[in-house]
Amino acid sequence: MRVYRLSPDGREQTLQIKGLGRSVGELPLFDGGTHPASVITLEETRLVFLPRGDFKELCRTQPSVAQAVIQSLGRQLRHLVNVTETLAFRGVAARLALLLFSYAARIGVPAMEGMVLTLHRTQAELSLEIGAARESVSRACRQLRDRGVIEMLSDHRLRIPDLERLRALARGG
Repeated sequence: MRVYRLSPDGREQTLQIKGLGRSVGELPLFDGGTHPASVITLEETRLVFLPRGDFKELCRTQPSVAQAVIQSLGRQLRHLVNVTETLAFRGVAARLALLLFSYAARIGVPAMEGMVLTLHRTQAELSLEIGAARESVSRACRQLRDRGVIEMLSDHRLRIPDLERLRALARGG
């Protein structure tokens, strides 16, 4: 699921991509208001709705549930602080490098000849995730390629020859 906000002029900013078993739209459970973002599923999805009254009762009778919710909210707040910092202080190439590094980190240890990533996203979708225009993402891809940080293998596949170099660029180095 992609959690995003729309600006008054129709621009989108992806706040988070959430996967299997992750909760979404929790804020109304706490304050009774509306959710401040929109969500779109990226693949066939089964959702479960939890009414606010049931949630409050569950937290009251099951302290472990309340503790898990607090931990989840802490992780989400930390993530949103990182999103804000990234948008405010990093250029598009560094934001793209950070996104690619996060994808690579989910896969695990790279092979000796470099890690190959298959991105199931278009440049337009990547641009929504890093808060940049699609054309800027295209330029950033060229910059990363020209610097030897990534090698384009096909439309959706790329090789990262040196993961540490990608990480350094993602950190602004």
